[in-house]
Amino acid sequence: VRALADAPGVVSIRNLGLAAGIELAPDAAGPGHGRPPAPGHHRHRIDIMRALVYTQPNEVQLQQRPMPQSAAGEVVLQIEAVGICGSDMHAWHGHDPRRKPGLVLGHEFVGRIVESAAAGFAVGQRFTGNPLITCGVCEYCVQGRNNLCANRTMVGMTRPGAFAEFMSIPAASLIAMPQ
Repeated sequence: VRALADAPGVVSIRNLGLAAGIELAPDAAGPGHGRPPAPGHHRHRIDIMRALVYTQPNEVQLQQRPMPQSAAGEVVLQIEAVGICGSDMHAWHGHDPRRKPGLVLGHEFVGRIVESAAAGFAVGQRFTGNPLITCGVCEYCVQGRNNLCANRTMVGMTRPGAFAEFMSIPAASLIAMPQ
């Protein structure tokens, strides 16, 4: 994990805005924004988060977005670090028609669970994940050829990615990290 955090092209979410030339103040987004409360402290649920949003070729904007919700079988991660992949740059340059403006990019990430609707996945656990989200029931998935899933989606392509403070993802896509 330390090697990942120190690797070229990997920035902490706190530094994400700085990498884009945007200063992130601790409470810049106003009330209801920020990190979840520390254990033993209580606060209302966070409703707003910051995300770096692809708005058009060669442009991203730091925007307020609704906090993701965890659907059945999913978790919400607080993103700790995210890599900038070559495919993110390809999208940023406008060379990937599958990534439409308004999308939060980023599919190489590490985060901690802050909300879980999946059995066996507890708040506070640290994970990375496979950004390719598969159905598990189509002919290809049943054959163990998940990369060919007929119903696949992908973090940072067809669903919001990790260039944000928080991200939802199916628990089946998570890969445990050293705690």
